[in-house]
Amino acid sequence: GAVLRAMAMPDPWRGGRQGGERGRSPTTRFHVLYWEGSEPEGICLEDRPRAPGVARPPVAQVCRTCNEVRHTFRNRIDNMHACLRSCGKEGGIFRGDAKEFVCLSPRLMIKYALAEFSEHLSNVNTKALTESVVLGTAMKVQKGALKSTECGVYLQPINGPGNELEAWVRDYLQSVAGEADASGGRTVAVVLDRDGEELLPMSLGADGVSTVSAQMQHSHVPITDVIVVLGGPSGIESDVMSMIDRQLLTVLQPQGVARVRLPGGLQHSNVALADFFMQHSRGALLPSLDLLTRWGADGYRRWRSAVERMLFGLLCPNISEADAIAKIESLAAISNAPTGKGAYRPPAARAAAVAAAMAAGGGGPAKLAPWAKGAAKGTSP
Repeated sequence: GAVLRAMAMPDPWRGGRQGGERGRSPTTRFHVLYWEGSEPEGICLEDRPRAPGVARPPVAQVCRTCNEVRHTFRNRIDNMHACLRSCGKEGGIFRGDAKEFVCLSPRLMIKYALAEFSEHLSNVNTKALTESVVLGTAMKVQKGALKSTECGVYLQPINGPGNELEAWVRDYLQSVAGEADASGGRTVAVVLDRDGEELLPMSLGADGVSTVSAQMQHSHVPITDVIVVLGGPSGIESDVMSMIDRQLLTVLQPQGVARVRLPGGLQHSNVALADFFMQHSRGALLPSLDLLTRWGADGYRRWRSAVERMLFGLLCPNISEADAIAKIESLAAISNAPTGKGAYRPPAARAAAVAAAMAAGGGGPAKLAPWAKGAAKGTSP
């Protein structure tokens, strides 16, 4: 069959529609890539004919009596619906920074272009993201009762797992990366994985994020596009994950891929996606992603450990408020001091500066907290 081209789909983003809202220009665009492979044949949105006398389990379909979608447990499209709802935002239909939600399965791809879909829902006078609205719209497109260009929901048949599916993933990643490059930024793919790195929660606030973003733009290419990769209740099968990983590393390179574990242990994918978005809304996501992709998993893990030791030292009962504030201000002065082109401070220089600052702040070498002792020895990143 012909290779499916992700880039062939109309892209409303370039026309000025941003995520679920119009007229906004968020600095970061989110692309959700969701995999559902709980059943070998993948998601089916049409009632297939069956041979006489052959039992066949029901498929999800619109009830002719009540016009609601039934049997949504099949192919776990109920969970896909819940994940798409996680892209919603109070006061609007979808988040302004969420560009699209793509559901991949072994034989079907469903793409919700959230700006177009939002506009369609406004035109039909509904903003409730119910199953009949979200799933029912895709079913109408499948049956030809509604055009994709009218509602922003695009369907593509896929000829099972294999070369065709991998070609679609490759083209999709290339299209997102090309868009980021055209806007002067870079793409980071975040694979939500229980074995990934847990990001240090550090909310900088709007002013802090703006300051860090400005510094990042002067030092290196900023993150403008984030692809969130996650699976349904059955996760992502090992062979499919290997294929996705292969394309991620090929298109985005290792420094463009991050495996992240969210706090709280194993969660439903819709909860994990909502938590991920909330981290971004709090200003805590991009600074951590930037460090993780630049330093790698090992470097970020060492840095996180050093920061946690520092916080532990500042929270110990033997330190006074004045001493704690003085030490923090001393470290802030060090980090803000110019160190030459690129503002890079070698580990040994950082360690010496930390030790000197701690001693000057009234906490000499004998009084250093555990985190500062590690820095003075050059063991912190």
